[in-house]
Formats: sequence, structure tokens, C-alpha cells
Amino acid sequence: GHGSKINVNKSGILEFGNNFGISAESAIICNKNIIFGDYNLISWGCQIIDTDFHKIYDAEKNCINQDEKIILAKKVWLGSNVTVLKGSQIKENTIVGTNSLVSQQLTNSSIIVAGNPLKTKKEDITWEL
Repeated sequence: GHGSKINVNKSGILEFGNNFGISAESAIICNKNIIFGDYNLISWGCQIIDTDFHKIYDAEKNCINQDEKIILAKKVWLGSNVTVLKGSQIKENTIVGTNSLVSQQLTNSSIIVAGNPLKTKKEDITWEL
């Protein structure tokens, strides 16, 4: 889609499955690793970011906010303006509702999730274009 941005750090690995689709004004920021499975659909205004952009250190100078891999399994649909943050994993055949925040590893597939905080709205679903 027009205005979409993809930024991959020189050490980042960005993987796209077959039949990947992205709408306008979305952004993918990859510092570590982002994996999109087959048949992923990303609506407009989405952000997928595997980094915090800046390092945070504890009193012993240990970095406490490392970049973390993001995985969107096969057949994931992100509604408009969804944000997916580092460490997130979305299982197969999942729909994420508009304006939602994903900042966790989802344990179920074939679901609709939405909100901030994210909640399961429907189970045992399927979808198609």
C-alpha cells in the first residue's frame, strides 16, 4: 500500500510468506527478526516493531529491553491501526481487531482478538479474502 514503510536494520531478518498483503500507511521496523507466514493481511495504519529503539540499562549496566522476535503465523489478519510489539506471536488463522495492541504470545489459533488490553472475542473461526 502507498506510504507504507519497511525498515530493516543491517542485522535484522525480515521474512515474508507467500501471498503477503499490506495496505496504506503501515510500518514494519525490524531490528532483530520478524516472520510473516503465508496469507497474512495487514490493513492500513498498522505498526509491527521488534525493538524499543533505545536501550534501557539497570544499575549494573545490563540492557533490560533487548529486541525480540515477532512471529505472525499463517493466515493472520491485522485490522486497521493495529500495533504489534516485540516478543509477540500470533497463531494461525487469527484476526486482530482494529486499534488493538498485541504485546504477548497468543496461545490459541482460529480466534478473533481485540482491544488494549487484548481479549479473545470469538473462538473456532476461519476467514477468507
